[in-house]
Amino acid sequence: MTVYTVRRFVAMVAFILLVGCGADAGNDVPGAGSVFAGDVVEMLPAGRYTYFRLRVAEDDERWVVVSDRDHRDATRLSVRSNSVRRDFASRRLGRSFPILHFSSIETSTPLGAP
Repeated sequence: MTVYTVRRFVAMVAFILLVGCGADAGNDVPGAGSVFAGDVVEMLPAGRYTYFRLRVAEDDERWVVVSDRDHRDATRLSVRSNSVRRDFASRRLGRSFPILHFSSIETSTPLGAP
C-alpha cells in the first residue's frame, strides 16, 4: 500500500464518520437527544428488547426500541431518543421499520394507573 492509498483511505473513512455519525433520519424526524411522549399503540416483545409504536400526536406515530422488559404493560411512555435509524431490519421480529428510535425510557404509565 502506498502512502497515497493510505491517505485516501483515511480521508474516506473520516468523511463517512463526519457525515454519517449522529445524522438525523430526516429533517422532519426528531434526532438523537430529543425527548418525546406518546400513547402506546402497539408493543412487540423481542427477547430483552421491546419495540413500541407511540402516538405522539394525531398524525404522528413513531417506533421506538428500548433494551428493557419492565415497561411492557405501559399505556404511555416518555422516551429519550439516543439514536435514529432509517430502514432498520429486525431479524428477530422478521420486519423492517422505516424510522426507528433507539431510546431509553424517561417515564411510563402502567396499565390500570389513574
